[in-house]
Amino acid sequence: MSQHRFLPLIAIALATLLLLAWSPPKRPAPDQKPAPPPPLIIHGSRMLPEVALTFDACPAVGYDAAIVHVLTETQTPATFFLSGRWMQGHVTATKTLVSMPYFELGEHSWSHPDFSRLGLARMDDEITRTEKLLTQLSGRRGTLFRFPYGSYTSQAIREVYRMGLTPIEWDVVSADPVPSLSANVMTKRVLAAAQNGSIIIMHVNGRGWHTAQALPGIIAGLRARGFRLVTVSHLLADSASSSQADGEKPKR
Repeated sequence: MSQHRFLPLIAIALATLLLLAWSPPKRPAPDQKPAPPPPLIIHGSRMLPEVALTFDACPAVGYDAAIVHVLTETQTPATFFLSGRWMQGHVTATKTLVSMPYFELGEHSWSHPDFSRLGLARMDDEITRTEKLLTQLSGRRGTLFRFPYGSYTSQAIREVYRMGLTPIEWDVVSADPVPSLSANVMTKRVLAAAQNGSIIIMHVNGRGWHTAQALPGIIAGLRARGFRLVTVSHLLADSASSSQADGEKPKR
């Protein structure tokens, strides 16, 4: 048999081997879930006796300077989440907050929309406009973000991270926007709920009806229980570096 007659047989054999060796790319199973979003920060380490006081400034016109007075008099660190429209109408107040060495400023969107209902382009615009004004007034870029109404989706969380910010929620609600909630009740409510790593939400734009009156008792009560009051960034940094042994009893 001539050599030419073997060529088709060799070609068929090679093709068969290639088909046996090749496998189609794996497709995800129809019920395979997408990767979870990056974490939404609700609290810090439950092993460290630290608590962060946070204050939102929604677009509503108002500024409770008495809150800042209490914080400065007691030398209490705090984190303020400022909306763009609030900063736009309260430039002097924003610069006052910037000037305090133990305060830090985060972002709270431009116009306080519900992020669970926004498309990506609108989210980016809300964040970019706020970031630009905050940088202009403070000379530094924010690193933290709080969703208006505490409302979000997994897509919104991913987008906030993509924009270079860390989304911060809370685990203790002061309920200070409720007009009928007295300072005494608010104080008891916060102290009863606070635990290691807690992030407490309040308001500085006039929505907190009795916040300034409750704040001295809240600060004193937290410190009496052994908590150290820190900014959110400090809370997160300590949480990340914490290397408590498994099973060790939390400090209180």
